[in-house]
Amino acid sequence: MRTWSLVGRDLRAAELRLMWLALVLATAALSTVGFLAQRLDAGLKRDAAQLIGGQAVVQSDHPLPSVFLRQAHDDGLQTTQTAVFASMAVGPGAQGRTHLVAVKAVEPGYPLLGRLMLRPPAGGGEAAMRGPPRPGTVWVDPSVAAQLDVPPQGPIMLGTRSFRIAGVIAREPDRGAGFINFAPRVMMNAADLPSTGLIQPASRVTYRLAAAGEPAAAARFADWARARIRAQSLRGVRVLTVADGGPELGQNLQRGSGFLQLVSMLTAL
Repeated sequence: MRTWSLVGRDLRAAELRLMWLALVLATAALSTVGFLAQRLDAGLKRDAAQLIGGQAVVQSDHPLPSVFLRQAHDDGLQTTQTAVFASMAVGPGAQGRTHLVAVKAVEPGYPLLGRLMLRPPAGGGEAAMRGPPRPGTVWVDPSVAAQLDVPPQGPIMLGTRSFRIAGVIAREPDRGAGFINFAPRVMMNAADLPSTGLIQPASRVTYRLAAAGEPAAAARFADWARARIRAQSLRGVRVLTVADGGPELGQNLQRGSGFLQLVSMLTAL
């Protein structure tokens, strides 16, 4: 009788050890999956912020009031502004070729997030750049020089100005999927824009103020900007964040978050 009692005690001890081991393994698995899920979620949001150009972006079809820029700085955020519009680029000579391009005028600090990768016009390796092209120069998509039948370094005409091609764009972090962005990109210094005569009163231009910094500060600025837009009934102005950067972006983030939650649940089971 005592023998069976000892056997039962040993079995119960073995079961307890197995249960303890299973509990340790489950806890470790949940912790690992939770850590990976947090890293993946942060990566998704970081990539999404790069795609829209900042953690909070105010977009408008007319120049933004300066109060938006001041508020972003008051919130401790870094900022940069861009203007994007369609125009015709012209090759040199009286019979120079023309081609529709998407001009993007950028300021110092661009891009706030991600890396703009350039190659030399005559070929070579890629290099990360920050800030605008030098005055009098532009960076272009690879197809622009060929379409205009110009040498690798140009020149090309934009409006009333001639520009030298100083770089070929290999990757543009905040290039969206809008219709205008399907045209080849020509990136210029915003300081050169007034002298081209390209923007007229009836021109269709997308102006963007991108802000980045502490997530809480960016969220606070986005809330302030939305309230300002509503209070002043500003037309053609909207705020973009990772959460509402567009239907496709929002759906992708929701799918990613849902997948991570499913993995966590399956691990727990």
